[in-house]
Amino acid sequence: PVGNCAPDLDVTPVNDLWGGTGTGTGGGGLWAQANTVETLLLNGPGNIYTDSTGMGGDYCIGMLSTFQDDRAALTLDRDTLPFVNLTMDLSALDVLGCGGPFGVSQPSMRVVVYDTPSGIFDIFSPGTALDEDTLYGLAPLDAFTLNWASVATGLDVSQATNSNVTVLLDLLTSGYAVFDNIEITASVTGVGIAEMHRPGVSFAWPNPVQDAIRITTPAGPFTWIIFDGHGGAVAQGRANAGEPLPVAGLSAGPYTLRWNTTAASGVVRFTKE
Repeated sequence: PVGNCAPDLDVTPVNDLWGGTGTGTGGGGLWAQANTVETLLLNGPGNIYTDSTGMGGDYCIGMLSTFQDDRAALTLDRDTLPFVNLTMDLSALDVLGCGGPFGVSQPSMRVVVYDTPSGIFDIFSPGTALDEDTLYGLAPLDAFTLNWASVATGLDVSQATNSNVTVLLDLLTSGYAVFDNIEITASVTGVGIAEMHRPGVSFAWPNPVQDAIRITTPAGPFTWIIFDGHGGAVAQGRANAGEPLPVAGLSAGPYTLRWNTTAASGVVRFTKE
């Protein structure tokens, strides 16, 4: 990606840049988009955006809500499993140029999964919707500073014609917002439940981890549960704020951790070495 519309903003079609670049058994799949879904250069030469966490790496994908009804969709193979679980990082963010700035507020993202028996998705005639959900991020720190929230949902695709389904993302609120670190896994169970949809700010360290991990949570005791890449629960327990959580017994790979207190909940992802 290169800045070709405004500083640190690339309007090249998302499938040209990212189609097939995903990893895992489902591959990257094919992207479709409506209007100008962009790639933002978080560490670009214009040095416009601030990501103090580093969670966004070098690039993320952004879209408009009401100025244009931007939508992005990814067609994947669910391997005949009944649920598609999605996790990603979501943040409000604004852009300079290309018609912006557009304004920022708490972002919300509608996620819809469609039956795509042919494996070819038409974003303007999407076909039969199988399930949907809305995920909520956090209020922005400011227009150009990322405030990531890890969000998740589990979508029922058991009525799909065959293995081919398409996950569509549609920004509902915040004039502009970005997403990154998207993971979509087919599973026998759905891990995205309502209490996960308004997570607090939560980070894990060290990440990657070998023996024990700490997460940021509100003060006080919390319960936690860890899911593997297939959506299965592999560990759970109760801890106090700041207390390390044992993960030495987990196999190497990516995991999702859900925590809950009496007043808040959140989701954080980490990798076990």
